[in-house]
Amino acid sequence: MDKPLYYWLPNWAIKSVLDKCCDKCKTSYNKQDITAIAIKPVKNKYRFCVEQMCSKCSRRSLTVFGKSEHTLEGMCYFLLEQINRKKIMAKAKHLRKEKEGPITDTEAQAFIDFVQNAESYSEVLDELGIPTPKKSDENTS
Repeated sequence: MDKPLYYWLPNWAIKSVLDKCCDKCKTSYNKQDITAIAIKPVKNKYRFCVEQMCSKCSRRSLTVFGKSEHTLEGMCYFLLEQINRKKIMAKAKHLRKEKEGPITDTEAQAFIDFVQNAESYSEVLDELGIPTPKKSDENTS
């Protein structure tokens, strides 16, 4: 991964780690101290966990979240969805204009031409950095 590990975590998980300090030396943790994310079985249930290592004394500790009733597959899906959301947001930010001010007539016409010539709605959504909606099964009875 080209991004630091904390980038892929939900903000609430990062905040929880930042609110803690090392048990040994009492140094507060920072985002760069996050060394691993995991799904661990705890008392026959699966928990989302974050491991952090103190930047001062190198002591490792584990933050275990919630009293989840999720299956292993459900927790994996949760993490994959979080990563996917972060990627979508990064792509949308990349496509956002860097200069200030209104869109020019040339840019507007180029976008209109693209929309008119696009082969599908999903192609337009992809260009805008919006995830394509999943087709739901339709009941034909």
